[in-house]
Amino acid sequence: MHGPSRCALCQNQEETMEHVVNSCSVSNNLWQNYQQLFEITERNLGSIKITIEQWRNKPYHNTILNHAWNLSIGFLLWNLWKARNKVIFSEEKKDKGEI
Repeated sequence: MHGPSRCALCQNQEETMEHVVNSCSVSNNLWQNYQQLFEITERNLGSIKITIEQWRNKPYHNTILNHAWNLSIGFLLWNLWKARNKVIFSEEKKDKGEI
């Protein structure tokens, strides 16, 4: 099966998994919101694997924050993937930066 060659979210670059979940302008906006929310500055735009490894090493001294932190990365990635699939399979076009 052949899929789209352009990113469904930004329509600017070739769609790869790395692009969709890490370097796409839409996903980048979402990552930046998480960075502000959790006060995290480290992020590797070239590798989602390195970003996740760096972010997983940031423990908080509060149990509730640690739990939220551990859930947030998976939640972020899952929502990016759902947004991508919604655009592709429902043929719904989103404004750039909207999820």
